[in-house]
Amino acid sequence: MAIETRQFREPKGLNVFADLRRTEVFPEMRRVPESWSAAAERRALLGLAPRTPEWIGPDHLTPLGLVGQIGAGFCYVLARSNQGNCFRAMDFMPITWSIPSGLSP
Repeated sequence: MAIETRQFREPKGLNVFADLRRTEVFPEMRRVPESWSAAAERRALLGLAPRTPEWIGPDHLTPLGLVGQIGAGFCYVLARSNQGNCFRAMDFMPITWSIPSGLSP
């Protein structure tokens, strides 16, 4: 008893696999702060960057920012039962805000 097998091929004109194999270098992007708080943020970054230990890098700061976001979100969920938890969520905001993308050298 023979089982019929079909070969699945990529439709003509589509080069999905070729696009996946292509390795292009992403161009360097320049950060241009233009918000109303840009001057204060720049002063804070220039003050914080020299005080940050060398062993702390962006890979350490990303999970810290995630913890701040999850903590604030958890407080907002708890606010359904007690509105005071909305104010408790503000405790996590400095953690989230202290993770600027410009802190890395």
